Amino acid sequence: MQIFDEEQAERFSFDVLDSTKIIPEELVPVTPIGRMVLNRNPDNFFAETEQVAFCTAHVLPGIDFTNDPLLAGRIHSGQALEFVREPFRHAKPIMVINDGRQVLEDAGVPLDEGDSGLVITQRATRNDINAFIEAIAQHRHPARETDPPKV
Repeated sequence: MQIFDEEQAERFSFDVLDSTKIIPEELVPVTPIGRMVLNRNPDNFFAETEQVAFCTAHVLPGIDFTNDPLLAGRIHSGQALEFVREPFRHAKPIMVINDGRQVLEDAGVPLDEGDSGLVITQRATRNDINAFIEAIAQHRHPARETDPPKV
């Protein structure tokens, strides 16, 4: 992985978001961050692939979305937004922190303050976590089960 900040990027003689350019390793050395071994097909495709939370709709606090036009299109792609809509449709609990609220809005999820299965917070405090645990304990939130679905 090549890691640099916006200040460094502005000093380069090229646009770092230009997909036709390669960032020279002399300017930004490659930093190994781990190793991924792909040595088999999944035994249970749904459990090992479909449920994996490796989705551009999930962003940790302190990390922001990119300005890269090639990646930005994936952030709110149909697949990423559907990943958010699906648990809402099935009345499952959802917790979003910080800018995750924007993803819910983009997915068309109604941000109903009275929905005990929807925990929206700026920081994951102990009270927020407890509210989410209670929502999980309820398993489903039938007020969301509408025909046709809201989202």
